Amino acid sequence: MSFTSVLGAWCLIVSLSFIWPQVWRIYRHDSTHGLSITGNLYSLVASILWLTYGIFEHRPPIYISNISFFVAGLLICLQLSRHQKVKHLHIAATCILGILLMLGARSISVDAVGWLAILVSTFGILPQTIHVISSHSLHGISVLSYRITLISSISWLIFGITVRDPIVSLPNLIIGPCVVYILIKAQKWHASDQSVVANLETI
Repeated sequence: MSFTSVLGAWCLIVSLSFIWPQVWRIYRHDSTHGLSITGNLYSLVASILWLTYGIFEHRPPIYISNISFFVAGLLICLQLSRHQKVKHLHIAATCILGILLMLGARSISVDAVGWLAILVSTFGILPQTIHVISSHSLHGISVLSYRITLISSISWLIFGITVRDPIVSLPNLIIGPCVVYILIKAQKWHASDQSVVANLETI
């Protein structure tokens, strides 16, 4: 088994797992505080584009992981909808937009789909980062999810460099630092929140 195959399998594993702790947290705690509506809608479009790119480039780690990511993203958006932060109609319209963008880019080339996926992925993490900067509560943010996301970002960066595919590696040069910021702030917020709860329990 080649190094590329092992690395691809590793990328698939971390990509299949990184979003699910986030899904688990928002349903378990029934909280979406700290989650960006725009960022999660962007993620749905991005997963559709990456799924298509992975299929046409014959890269199972990419398209399999994005099937999982799309399902998880849809569950997060539905929870945001239940909390009346976004309408079901907007979620459906976003999915349709993603399909239309994919079809339009695919009519040009597979690379066009990949570069469009890069743009959407990059802009998708920025609203979440900005939201975290201005948010007073990060209760809905899963620290574990962002730890795995950071590992995933680094892994895909290395994978993209290994297979000489800048479309795979480049987004992680922006996504990685944003994830680091979100992770650090979320860890600090959760630690502070736990301290407050502990102090209240001792009163």
